[in-house]
Amino acid sequence: MSAGHRVRQFARHLTARVRPAEDDAAAARLPTGAGALYRAMPVADRRHGLDVAARLETVGLHDPDLLAAALLHDSAKGHRLRLWHRVVAVLLGSMPGH
Repeated sequence: MSAGHRVRQFARHLTARVRPAEDDAAAARLPTGAGALYRAMPVADRRHGLDVAARLETVGLHDPDLLAAALLHDSAKGHRLRLWHRVVAVLLGSMPGH
């Protein structure tokens, strides 16, 4: 990915917002118990999941399991994986030979 893409990605992470109505709608789409997992995610990860699910729907993909996976695909990162960890991982991954 280009440096410009990574800069935009970083800016989106820092400015991410999710409206309460978006959180409520997302939680309602998830299997029983998964709403708590979704709500425990950092706001930037919730925003990203919402955006991924919306892109899937835009191209005609409406399978409930697929959309739930889109909403939760970053849930394992949790609050332990800080932004600086992600930046370092991207920078190291972009080095030649990695």
